[in-house]
Amino acid sequence: MIVLALSTATSLNVILIQQHSLSSLRAENVRLGQATSASFAAAGEPKLQNVRESDLPGRYRWIENGKELGTIELLPDHGVNGINGGKNVRWRWFLQWQGLMINWPKSYALFTDSPAPGSFTGFDNRKSVLMVKEQ
Repeated sequence: MIVLALSTATSLNVILIQQHSLSSLRAENVRLGQATSASFAAAGEPKLQNVRESDLPGRYRWIENGKELGTIELLPDHGVNGINGGKNVRWRWFLQWQGLMINWPKSYALFTDSPAPGSFTGFDNRKSVLMVKEQ
C-alpha cells in the first residue's frame, strides 16, 4: 500500500513539473514570436522588392573589387554554375527578404541593391561584387 501511495505521489509530482515546463515553454514561444515580428518591422522594407524570382535565372558577369573574374549562371532550379562553368550541387541561390543570396560551400554572397535591371551589387566574403546579366 505504501509503495502504491509513493508511486502515485511521484507520478503526480512528475506531471506537475512537466505541466509547469510546458507552460513556461509556451510563454517563451509567444515572447519570441513577438520579438521576431518586431525586429522585421523595425528592419524596414525588404531588399530587391521589385525583382521577381523568375527574372533571375541566366548568365551574369562577376566583377569583384572592380575586376571581372568570369561568369556565373543562376539556374531555374536554384542551382549555380560557378565562375567559368564550375559546378557544385551545394551552390544554391535564393531570393529572400535580405536580398539575393548565393550560397557557396564555406561562405555566401549577398546582393542587396539593384542599380539597374539585371544588375546587382553586394558582397562576397567581404569583397565588393557587381553581377551584371548578359543579354
